[in-house]
Amino acid sequence: MSEPDSVFKLRKLPFVVLRKVFQYLGPVEILQFSMVSAVYRRTIISLRSHCLNNGYIGINNSSRLFHFEIWPKLGGPFRDFGHLKFREFEYPKLKKYETRSSFTLNGVKVILVFSSKKNYGTLYIPSETNKVLSVMQYFVETFGCVYYKIDVNLAYGNYWECGPLVEAVEFKTMSFHDCGPVSTRRPSNEELYKVFKNLKVSKKLEFEFIPQEPGFKFLPLFQSEIGKIVLYGDDYVTGEMILSMKAHEIDISDCLVTTEDIMAFITRWFNSEDRKFKKLELSGKAIGPLDLTAFNATKFEPMKRIMVGKEDWTTMECEIGYDIKRADGLVGSVLQDGTQFEFFVWQKKFIDKKRL
Repeated sequence: MSEPDSVFKLRKLPFVVLRKVFQYLGPVEILQFSMVSAVYRRTIISLRSHCLNNGYIGINNSSRLFHFEIWPKLGGPFRDFGHLKFREFEYPKLKKYETRSSFTLNGVKVILVFSSKKNYGTLYIPSETNKVLSVMQYFVETFGCVYYKIDVNLAYGNYWECGPLVEAVEFKTMSFHDCGPVSTRRPSNEELYKVFKNLKVSKKLEFEFIPQEPGFKFLPLFQSEIGKIVLYGDDYVTGEMILSMKAHEIDISDCLVTTEDIMAFITRWFNSEDRKFKKLELSGKAIGPLDLTAFNATKFEPMKRIMVGKEDWTTMECEIGYDIKRADGLVGSVLQDGTQFEFFVWQKKFIDKKRL
């Protein structure tokens, strides 16, 4: 796209004024602005840290269709980039109030459809991995977008399409689940090992899938040091596996963990100097009553505390919890309700009203 001399050059505006203008542009308009020329793109790159919150890139492979989108980041000092959908390349039939334009983005031919009535846009791009990566990289480099989440449905065979993508970049959150028809073939253990072999995730991993074959090995990815790991319907997870995990938050349902395993986990934390661990939440038929006398546990009394800073303690606000205080002063609270167990570590100290 070129810029005739007779056209007023928006980028010539003073920085303060131009920043104000950007606060009123939608995601499609910002994208179009960046494609006028390399100079305009550099203008956005220099402006974005002063007027745009980072957008989140999410890949959704939860059905037979493969697509990704950018959605606003919640919170932040500036305006959000906005919401932009990406779909597999096609020439869509236009609806009322829609316009279509074609251009090249990072060497990839794309089609942009914009609805003036609903004020949103859809970008149609080729489905080849290298081209999808090129388009995503444009938004990362130009607008500061973040590779945030990939959502994969293991019930469909096209989950393999995500493999090269998730190996090429590190997403903060990955979610694998099973939401297909009963008749659909599920991946074998060896196929799962292949998918997970080179994955990297920094913030959260969800694995909502029951292996179809016996002897499923605990994946190295499950033992990596990440922010949070969530496993659903996992009758293969044992206490030994739990003790090998390094995630700061662990949430596992229907596991094979026993009361002895939980006591071993609490004892290890009690005798350690670990200040990263936050939470362990489990459910399992083999979990029985816990004996916390060795830790000098005291009754949990939430109404007698003033929290310094915000803590997620809504699930601990009950009369059946107990506190365990470590030698360094860090407090962990234990909550058990039948076969449901939760161990929450208070990373920020609180003040006991009784001592005021």
